[in-house]
Amino acid sequence: MSWRIAQKGSKFRVWSTISDAWLTDWVERDAVTRLYHEIALLDFMEKIVEFDMRFPGQCWDRDGIKIEDEEREQAYEAWLGKSITKGHAVYVAAIDEQYREIMKRIESKEGR
Repeated sequence: MSWRIAQKGSKFRVWSTISDAWLTDWVERDAVTRLYHEIALLDFMEKIVEFDMRFPGQCWDRDGIKIEDEEREQAYEAWLGKSITKGHAVYVAAIDEQYREIMKRIESKEGR
């Protein structure tokens, strides 16, 4: 996330150096921090989902050799492609659903 912040008194505006555009109009501090939290949380959830769906692929063994799992890689890429092409809201919902399923698996194993 590469942001630049403009400030006028108690109002803020967020500029993205990635999209080279304003992400917000003049808003209160809480709106900026909420935007950051939402983006950071989505980024975190994406990493958890990707690791879960691709593991053990993309990891390295003790000798420094990358582990390949073509089947999981293809399944992840197909799921990702399907989710992304349906728009941002559908993509976010798909990430959220996968993340919640992972958390349920973790919680059920802790309860044993």
